[in-house]
Amino acid sequence: MEMFVKTALVVTNEGNAPAEFNWTNTSEVFTPYPLTDIVPAGQSKKVEIIFNPAGPRNDDETLVMQVKDGADEEVKCQGNVSPSQCVFIEKGLDFGNVHIGLKAKSYAVHVKNQMKSAAIFHVECEDSELKIYPKQGKIGADQKFAFTVDFISMKEMEFESEIIVNIRGGKQLRLPICARVIQPEVYIEERIIDF
Repeated sequence: MEMFVKTALVVTNEGNAPAEFNWTNTSEVFTPYPLTDIVPAGQSKKVEIIFNPAGPRNDDETLVMQVKDGADEEVKCQGNVSPSQCVFIEKGLDFGNVHIGLKAKSYAVHVKNQMKSAAIFHVECEDSELKIYPKQGKIGADQKFAFTVDFISMKEMEFESEIIVNIRGGKQLRLPICARVIQPEVYIEERIIDF
């Protein structure tokens, strides 16, 4: 589950020659990008530090940037992930019978944050038939959050899938979804028209 955040820092070369740098002692929790680069003389470049926590805990690391023919630079990184506990209010979502090529009625599904701190989420869904928004965001402490779910299919089928919501510092949530995609039946009621 990828629940990372990024921040940028600026690397400035105050010298009169290009400065080449590379990062050492990186981990999977704090990762600088790019790992190596050249900063032209008298210019600056941005470096992103990606924080990808493994779970609810505090992380502290010092990243070292080695500068070729120069002094090493250090950046102290701290990350804190509070435990989160969220649940779906609904037990599932059934769109019922849906005609081929027609968008079904939009539904809202709700996630409840059961903790006294905000929860960060990211929605996973690989099904082309489903459109879910928003895909990421924050749920306030003791708050409910509504996702809008749309469904449309271009072929007849029994559709079964699930929405996966990753909660930073918490358990992954799964909501089953189903729909029956059918051919519309069109017929003329009057067989004979007598003028």
